[in-house]
Amino acid sequence: MHCLFGPSRCGLISRSLVGLYALVLIGCAVPLEEENGASTPTDEIPAEQVEQAVSPPVQSAVSQPRKPFIPPPLTDASREAQKDFTFGYWQNGWRKQADDASPDIFCIETGHYGFTLDINHFAKAQFGIFNDALGYEEALAKNLDRMASIDTAKFKLAVTIGDEEYRAVSCKAGRETGAKHLQYARLWESGRLVQHFDFLELILENDQGKQLACHGKLNVVAWPDSLTFSAEVTPGEHYRDGHHAGVNGNGVCVVNTPVELPHQESMEREQFSLEAWVKVPLEFKENNKGILVGKNGDTSSKGFFGFTIDEGQVAAVVNTVGGRNM
Repeated sequence: MHCLFGPSRCGLISRSLVGLYALVLIGCAVPLEEENGASTPTDEIPAEQVEQAVSPPVQSAVSQPRKPFIPPPLTDASREAQKDFTFGYWQNGWRKQADDASPDIFCIETGHYGFTLDINHFAKAQFGIFNDALGYEEALAKNLDRMASIDTAKFKLAVTIGDEEYRAVSCKAGRETGAKHLQYARLWESGRLVQHFDFLELILENDQGKQLACHGKLNVVAWPDSLTFSAEVTPGEHYRDGHHAGVNGNGVCVVNTPVELPHQESMEREQFSLEAWVKVPLEFKENNKGILVGKNGDTSSKGFFGFTIDEGQVAAVVNTVGGRNM
């Protein structure tokens, strides 16, 4: 019998076929009957050869212990690359307890520098260059240790009008109180490579403490190796108690002290009309709640009537029974 074996599809005979080929070879060595029924003797195969043919070679599969991974040494380029990160956060937290009087300190920390700003006192700023080679996770594990090493810096944002210079000393988020006061310090972008915040309603003062009537906004954009400040300042108006230009003719500006008109008998009528023209400046539209015009005490008093305002919404109120549940 003639046996022909060719290569497999990939051009190599796979290990799993060795046993098959050996069995075929053994079959070829078995005496074959000829056509006339007689058998043709064949040479006997030594037992050791048969054993070798039947038993495929077995390779030892002893697992070798893994060698620990040793990172390659840092190059100058890789040391600089691992500094490409930024953090933006509040040193004393963004959400505080009601009795927490700690200052609101805004922080920028990168692989190259650190910057802090007390948003109620812009004069209390810090800036410093880091000489370490810490990466993103290593710097995070340091908590505030790196920022404690930076020095006091001079932060100046000023507007000059004529011969007077007005410097930014604070912003609305720094001067407001309450749980939501930091809503005026807005977060636009915060990622590994960039931080973008803005601070609304800047407060600018001259050397005598006089405030500039304006609307201002401070933008802060931080990249790993750069820090950019830009400001927008537009003219505004300071509102004080007293006479002021009205919607039609003269008016009265009420900021802190209400205007009281003396009682007149002619105002006590069974039928009457109450009219009030009120202009609420945009900067006072939020957190504005109270009585616009009223008579006979406050809204809980029996006989009160008037107009109230609450977050820009005006309502007519008449209390005929007394109490707050009208």
